[in-house]
Amino acid sequence: MQDLERNKKPPIKTEFLFQIGIIFFIILGAIIKQASWLFWILAIVCAVCWIIFVEKRKKEEEKDK
Repeated sequence: MQDLERNKKPPIKTEFLFQIGIIFFIILGAIIKQASWLFWILAIVCAVCWIIFVEKRKKEEEKDK
């Protein structure tokens, strides 16, 4: 029974990695001024991926109900 529940829900590690990516790229953008635009773009990409991931998980939970 627990194996089925684990397979249904995506691991929280993925969401955590997106959050770490956002913070990491924002800090790099603040520190390295020459390529800050690149790091800001990567931070935005991580944020968008995180939003998509969360919305996808919400839809799956609603579908299961």
